[in-house]
Amino acid sequence: MPTITRLLVFSIVCLSGALAQSTPGGLSSTASKVRAAIQVSTDRVPAGSIARVGISLTIEDSWHVNSYTPTYDYLIGTGLDIEPVEGIIVSDLRYPPGHHQQFDFAEEPLSVYDKTVTIFLSLRISEKLEPGEYRVPAKLRV
Repeated sequence: MPTITRLLVFSIVCLSGALAQSTPGGLSSTASKVRAAIQVSTDRVPAGSIARVGISLTIEDSWHVNSYTPTYDYLIGTGLDIEPVEGIIVSDLRYPPGHHQQFDFAEEPLSVYDKTVTIFLSLRISEKLEPGEYRVPAKLRV
């Protein structure tokens, strides 16, 4: 009988990038405008198998965040920093393409996310991982 691992996938902490947007009350953190929802293909994973994960980012109306591949080098892109967990390998991390939007403060359109986008990845479970509950900590940079 295969070993079963229960994944408590992702404790996500939202971090704000350097760019904050102006609001009538002043500057506001971009991180407070983004909600992350995690979907996992299964919460019980046999040793030696793969769990697929989708992290949906819902960005508040009229807001945007830089895409994973921002237009300018000085902009901080959306990113997922996943802490290593022994016996669990992160693979196939895929970010959605951004869409280009023109802003008054930039010469050329910027690559951004708005509304809802999903980041996908896979978690490979080692055949040697002991049964138990495992948490995969991650920090989402927006």
